[in-house]
Amino acid sequence: MGNLDGLEKWIQQEVEDNFQHNKFYYFTREMNVGSSCLKSYRSHIFVQIYHTQRELEDNWKEANHYIALKYQCKLEEIIEKSNFYLCLFVKGKVNLKIRNEIEGNSFCAKKYIFEESGGDLEDCLRCVENKIFRINISVIPKQFPLLESMVLQNFRGYAGKFTVNLQNVQKKAASFVVIFAKNGVGKTSFFDGVEFALKGEVGRIIDLALKDKNVKYRDAIYHNRDNADKDAFILMKLDDGRIIERRVSDISEERNDMRANIPIHGKEITGTQTNKEKWDQIILPHDKIDSFISAKSTTAQYKEWVKSVEPLKQETEAFEKSYSVYRKEQRTHNELKDSYDDIEKKLKGLSDLKNSVNKIYELIKQYNSMVSDKHSLYFTKDADVEQYDKLLNCIKRNIRRLDDRMKSLDSNIILAREILNKGVSSCYEVIKSVDKLKESLQVLDNRIRRRRELDVLLEENSENTLAVNNNQKELELLQNMVNYGIEEIQDKNKTYCNIGKKINELKETLDYFETELMKATETVNKLEVKRRKLKNSQLTSDKYEEALKKIKGIERNNIELKDLQEKNAAASDRSRQHQRSIVQIYDKIEKISAFILPKDIKELKLKRFQISAMI
Repeated sequence: MGNLDGLEKWIQQEVEDNFQHNKFYYFTREMNVGSSCLKSYRSHIFVQIYHTQRELEDNWKEANHYIALKYQCKLEEIIEKSNFYLCLFVKGKVNLKIRNEIEGNSFCAKKYIFEESGGDLEDCLRCVENKIFRINISVIPKQFPLLESMVLQNFRGYAGKFTVNLQNVQKKAASFVVIFAKNGVGKTSFFDGVEFALKGEVGRIIDLALKDKNVKYRDAIYHNRDNADKDAFILMKLDDGRIIERRVSDISEERNDMRANIPIHGKEITGTQTNKEKWDQIILPHDKIDSFISAKSTTAQYKEWVKSVEPLKQETEAFEKSYSVYRKEQRTHNELKDSYDDIEKKLKGLSDLKNSVNKIYELIKQYNSMVSDKHSLYFTKDADVEQYDKLLNCIKRNIRRLDDRMKSLDSNIILAREILNKGVSSCYEVIKSVDKLKESLQVLDNRIRRRRELDVLLEENSENTLAVNNNQKELELLQNMVNYGIEEIQDKNKTYCNIGKKINELKETLDYFETELMKATETVNKLEVKRRKLKNSQLTSDKYEEALKKIKGIERNNIELKDLQEKNAAASDRSRQHQRSIVQIYDKIEKISAFILPKDIKELKLKRFQISAMI
């Protein structure tokens, strides 16, 4: 890097562990330039290049921790540890919230984000050099005296007497001074001393006292607490030989040391108490700088700034009034812009709809030129919803019709492809063979039809033959009936009626025998009971003989009873047979009475009854 113009102090260092490959670079910069530098040191600059904001969000923390672990923790010099810079280049815009989050992170290195950086590494380094390390201060002719040194004795954090030398290496008052030190050394007490020497008070302490009115500030406020009973003063020596010296008030009972004193020396410079506001504009106290820097919004920064420019009260009021008008107009402008954007969106939507309608109209016009009037579509540019619905329904019908036609065309295309693949001559042969097959199929259809007709005739012939045979049998039976004679049949009917009377007589006889059987059974049961009683008792010979006779009589009765039962069973069988015969005869008589001899023999097919059963 030493051969590049303006980057002579830059030295590229090796990146450990090949971190992030070619996107991550590490440089050191020598800071021992100029006669005012008392000790040389180096700044450590890390450059990382990203393509998108998303890539930046995902990787900057990893790079920050890598720098702290691999480099910063290995250094001993505090000044070098405090001069670590992480410069993040993004080829595009970065969200303000993301920028504030990253640049506000105080861990390890100071972060700087460079947007829309499309150059090479050298251009990136020049951006870092110009932003961080170059301070362009034009030489202004000396108009005011410079502070050469300042003595602080028993003031705030300084115990005893302490002299701060503000000269450069040429032993002259420095025109630009930077105080760098760790916390607790006395930076704030030093600036409080400057403010006290010029104004006779420290503004931030006064503000605290006014804010906490319920708290009584006693004892040492400006005095160093360990030397509260000793003299405390500030002495400022200017490079033109003049001095400004102001003592701190003594501490008394129930009172503190915040009372203002007239300066011992330099009253012509400090002026009176009424000049405090002017000094605030010149020195801008340390606490006001912090409040201004730490303000979370532009409005808060403005309020902090206004506190330090009270002499510009009229200008401030005019600015605030103008700003109020501006904000009101800006809100109105934003509302109008939002309304305009909404109208523009609606207009764009309507324009798109209009273009769509025109496109639909042109497509329908083109379609109608390709189809017949029967399938044409009706649509106008000023169509309403009803017409549009009708158009959709008509289009759906045409789509279905075209789909069916396309299927037919697809089958024709497949057939045409087969014809092309096989050849025209072979297709002609196939067509001829198809015609022959059609003729053959026609001949076969005729034969099948004739065969079916023949089968029907044969089936009818078979049925007719069977009917003739049946009719012949029936004719024979009828002829037998004619030959037998109607008178004979009537005689047989009378005979059967007499048989019915005999059956009734047999039923009466059977009922008589059943009654007698029941009586005999009862008698037998009584005799059996007596026999058992006699068997169990002691009998005389006469009674015994008499009992034997009765037993023999019982046995005879049993034999007779058995005969009667057999006769009863035989009579019952005969009665059932006669009953069946009577039923059959009645059926025959009813059929004969209902039968009428047909005039034509063909009518016999309509009367299917069993004549044979009548004979």
